[in-house]
Parts: sequence; C-alpha cells; structure tokens
Amino acid sequence: MENNHTSPTEDSSMALYVHWPWCKAKCPYCDFNSRVPIDEPDHKLWLGAYIAEMEHFAGLVGKKPLSSIFFGGGTPSTMEPKTVAGIIEHAERLWGFQNDIEITLEANPTSATRQLFEDFKDGGVNRVSIGVQSFNPEHLSFLGREHSAGQARTTIEDAVRVFPRVSFDLIYALAQQSAARWEGELKSALDFAKGLNIGHLSIYQLGIEPGTPFFRDNVKGAPEDDSVEMFDLTQQLTTDYGLPAYEISNHS
Repeated sequence: MENNHTSPTEDSSMALYVHWPWCKAKCPYCDFNSRVPIDEPDHKLWLGAYIAEMEHFAGLVGKKPLSSIFFGGGTPSTMEPKTVAGIIEHAERLWGFQNDIEITLEANPTSATRQLFEDFKDGGVNRVSIGVQSFNPEHLSFLGREHSAGQARTTIEDAVRVFPRVSFDLIYALAQQSAARWEGELKSALDFAKGLNIGHLSIYQLGIEPGTPFFRDNVKGAPEDDSVEMFDLTQQLTTDYGLPAYEISNHS
C-alpha cells in the first residue's frame, strides 16, 4: 500500500461503507439487502464494480482522508481476502488514510477461520465484528443461525489472537426468553468478553420486520413489558462491566 496517511483534524475526514450482499443462508429475522447466491460470486467482477463505484464518488466528494472503512453485509467473511485487499488499496489511493484508520469486516462463525483472519489482516483489516447473536443452542436454532455456541466462541478466540480490536453481536427479547434468563445469558457473554479483553459489544433487541420470514410466519418476540425490562437490564449490566451504551444498541 502507499504510505498516504494523515493526522486527524476536525471535519476533515470521511468514512467508507462497502456492502457485500451475499450470505450462505438468509436468517429469518434479517431485513438487510442480502441474498444467497445460486453460484459462487465472481470476485474479480465485484472488485471491478467496487472500484468503479469508489471512483465515481471520489469525483463527487473530493479527497478527504478516510477515518473508517466498514465491510458490512451480507457476510463479508465470504469475500476473498484479495477482493477486500483490493478495495482497501484503491480506497487509500483515492482518498488517503488517517493514521488511526479503523478498517472493520463483519464475519460469521460459519465462514471464518484463523487463517482467513490472518489473510484479511494482511490485506489491511484491523478490526472484526462477529455475528454470534447467541451462545444458547435453542436461541441459535430459533434465529436460524447455522453455527454452534462452541463455534462462536472458537471464532471469537481466533479473532482476538489476530486483531487488536474485536466485537461480537447478540440478539435478545425472544419470545422464549424471560428477563431472568436473559440476565444469565448476558452475564455469561460479558464474562467471556471480559476474559478476552473485548471492548465492544453490539446488543440488539429482536425486531420483526416486514418482508422477513418471521413477519410472514407471524413469529413474535418477547412481550413489550418484558422487552423493556430486558433493555433496562442490558443497560445496567453493560455499564457494570465497563461497557456502557454510546448509542441504543452499541456498548464500548
């Protein structure tokens, strides 16, 4: 990569979001723009499309150094590392990077290995966000997740060995989840995160969105009063563990 870095100044930087729409399976609660491909995506073709899009927007917004790049999805951990590296390299060429740029890639336990993390790191990624959603086998099944709790823990542990910054996601307020049950599950997850020195968690309340299989099948989340109790409990526990909310679902 070019050594094209600058120090941050107020209102002088931009962030870049890169969307990879492909998943191995579509979760029943997900209303994001994501699809299960019929055939393996043509990564070379996609890289060319991303580069063309970046060049288009570079012409519109001018050259301000990037403070953040976020690869979201979909499941970006199904991208080829050379595709990710090519996007990062071209973004740096177009805009330059701040010295403390954070480059995050979302990953799922079913498509991430330690070697893959190493390859992403070699391409410029310095943070991963892992879609766990739960460490409870019953809840994982309900949410349509294809990984086990053990796989989730192993993936997080592998990520911590490779990256200086790691986060993972959880979902709560499921119909079969009481506040007391969620308290135990959250405490266990927070203990696990603390043991690995993980400093960020994304903790989302389940929403049933139009167009999703959950909406079509009239699946319900927890009753409103229980959801409110679980939300308040989440705020209190994360604060107690030194990870207070900095917005409604993110704790650091």
